[in-house]
Amino acid sequence: MTEKITDEKSLLELPKVMHEPNIDIMPKKLGMIIFGPAKVGKTTFASEFPNSLIIEAEPNGADYCKCKKMDVMSLNEVRAIYKLLEKDTEIETVIIDSLDKIASWIELEVCEKIGISNIMETKKSERFGSQWGVYKKDILNLIDKFLELDKKIIFLSHTKKTETDGHGGILNPKTINIYGSAAVEILAKVDNIGYMFCQKVEGKVKHFLSFEGGLNVEAGGRHPALSGKIIELTKGNGYNTFASLFKKTKKETK
Repeated sequence: MTEKITDEKSLLELPKVMHEPNIDIMPKKLGMIIFGPAKVGKTTFASEFPNSLIIEAEPNGADYCKCKKMDVMSLNEVRAIYKLLEKDTEIETVIIDSLDKIASWIELEVCEKIGISNIMETKKSERFGSQWGVYKKDILNLIDKFLELDKKIIFLSHTKKTETDGHGGILNPKTINIYGSAAVEILAKVDNIGYMFCQKVEGKVKHFLSFEGGLNVEAGGRHPALSGKIIELTKGNGYNTFASLFKKTKKETK
């Protein structure tokens, strides 16, 4: 007796109704990367999100923030916290501080797994280093898991040093401090990439968060409320300024 096979493709239909996104409120799930130079205020800003938890892999990174935090010293601890968050219903925002540090732990784990002393080393008998594929897969898997949580997820990262051509021309834009193609895929996977920087305005140092893409900085936002925006962040009021972008979106789109 022959089993009847149903062609699932034949059941598909093209949509008849236009999708109307609800863009006038901040989504419960919102993935972001915030990167920038050290000590520019990334952790302080992220800690202002309501009901947030900082997974702190940078020593003393959140010591002066009023927040819930869990200091971690290994990937196993990060994975254990993820398991707790899967069942949690109270934490609204999870902050990973920092993505660089987590990536360095993954780097060490990959080296041990493959049997090489450092990530730049190619294993004997291999023409191309298999470690890079494993490294990228493991980072993306970890990011995927956190993004699957029913929460806002903020990954903090330092800025990779800008490369120039010796004449002041920029060869590579400012971006997250992660190796090559892994960085490219991470930026493609996370919807909103904010670059935080300081600037002297009328003699005072001010802090800004930019979702404006350009040739010199890899930033941007898929959410209409964030795309192309640059906001000034004042200490203690950064989150309110950020949240106000979503309340304005409905009027702007009319």
